[in-house]
Amino acid sequence: MARTRRSFGAIRTVTKKGRQYLEGSYPTPPDALAGDHSLPKRITKTVAPDRSGELEEWLRQAQLSIELGTWESPAKKKIQRQRDSITFHDYAERWIDERLKADGSPIAETTKNKYREHLRIHLDPTFGNKPMTSISVTDVENWYRTFPIGEDGTNTTARRRAYATLHAILRTASEQPINPQGDTLLDRNPARLRPKNPKRRREPKVLEPETIHAIADMMPERLALAVEIAGQLDPREGEICGLQRQDIDLENHVLHIRRAVKQVYDRPGSPRRLIVGDPKSEQGKRDIPIFDNLIEPLERHLRRFVGPKPDDFIFTPQRGGGILSPQSLRNVFGKAVRKAKQDDITFHDLRHTALTRMAEHGASPGELMAWGGHADIKTVSIYQQHSASHAKQVVQRVDRTITASLDESAADNMVNPANTDADPIITALAGMDDEARTLVLKSMPAEQAVGLITRLPRELQVRAMTALLS
Repeated sequence: MARTRRSFGAIRTVTKKGRQYLEGSYPTPPDALAGDHSLPKRITKTVAPDRSGELEEWLRQAQLSIELGTWESPAKKKIQRQRDSITFHDYAERWIDERLKADGSPIAETTKNKYREHLRIHLDPTFGNKPMTSISVTDVENWYRTFPIGEDGTNTTARRRAYATLHAILRTASEQPINPQGDTLLDRNPARLRPKNPKRRREPKVLEPETIHAIADMMPERLALAVEIAGQLDPREGEICGLQRQDIDLENHVLHIRRAVKQVYDRPGSPRRLIVGDPKSEQGKRDIPIFDNLIEPLERHLRRFVGPKPDDFIFTPQRGGGILSPQSLRNVFGKAVRKAKQDDITFHDLRHTALTRMAEHGASPGELMAWGGHADIKTVSIYQQHSASHAKQVVQRVDRTITASLDESAADNMVNPANTDADPIITALAGMDDEARTLVLKSMPAEQAVGLITRLPRELQVRAMTALLS
């Protein structure tokens, strides 16, 4: 084997399977060997005999990169070439297909459709054909800054949701290994903006019963009961559209929530179609008690508008039967709101009203989660906040009554045996320190707590009231 001596590396002729080739080689840099013991002692490259110039250039580039401190092993360069060949669109599509929930289960098809909508409308036009490895912090910032936002703030929500999708895709690319060595597609997530959470534009409304009845009266007859059910029993609009005869247990006064109607895309840009699937989460499958006032209207509705089969839908479109879409239900509801001379009421306000009324009557967060089909206790906090406001009003009214009726001169700081000895709860409350007493009272429905406070001695009444109001 002939070898050409050089100042850096070597080129020699080698024979493989009866054919001659040129082989170039040079010693692996010592610092690279020290950091990765899997590297060979010499780096080699084999070419055809007529490509000696290619070997010369290869050795020259290797020597230069070693001198500059930028040398990378051929294996690492191969990985980089693979990384550079993956476009944002291809990676995002795979990310959507493989996306999992926190519990490890696949995300719903409706969620995948929302991600694909963000991808098609907002992300692909800018990032679709770009290699993932070429997306920079500046690229993301420019996209966010130039996102078309109207003077009235329109598209703000679209930008926030699209950015959340972009951030999640790039975060996965920067955290999820792409090979056994633990390499990731991106070294760091280039989506580093931290947009402020927008203030809620509109607070949900708690509707009075007469308002709900007035709107229901303006609905088409076959859909009027949907308003009453939503305003009292809290199912989501898609769950209402998915109700079937078999879900109504009039004998035991139970409404079974087992499915929901959803709108999905078969492919990007295609029209939406309706499917009947599972509720929003596993907790969405639940049983809701039916109030007595709804039994007769339900019986009447089943006789007039629902077929005899167990899987016949409770609510159907005005024309043609079939599946009622949530969007159609919202549209009809909006018209009924205007006919009832109401303003700024959404279908979701009905569900919000039902859960808030439950909280006002003493439901615990756990009960609200079970009845509303919520997976996160944080979601029910808004109903608890309304309940706290309601309780404060009750306490203030009772406090005014107590103040007006008690004889200040007769009040003393001693516990009245007639009140306490007969009721161990009063005795226990009177013997607690202020903090413990307040915790106990706040855990009770407002009316019950106020009733107990009125039986405490005057000084404790004032302290207990003050603690509750604060």
